[in-house]
Amino acid sequence: NQNVFTMSQREKRRLKIDELPGTLGEALDFLAKDKVITGALGDHLSEAYITGKRKVWIDFLATVHPWELDQYLATY
Repeated sequence: NQNVFTMSQREKRRLKIDELPGTLGEALDFLAKDKVITGALGDHLSEAYITGKRKVWIDFLATVHPWELDQYLATY
């Protein structure tokens, strides 16, 4: 019973604790490498899904979000 968020990276490695992807982009990279899921979906569906979601991720990255406006507009 330990708090994973307070552990060092070394301790997490020792305990074999992996982290979930931090972004949609990272998750798509892992999905593209996962032979079980892509095999179950088939090549056509896997490629179409990953391509579509990569477009969503690129669109998200290109968008200025309200938090950014609130955080930086007055400062800079």
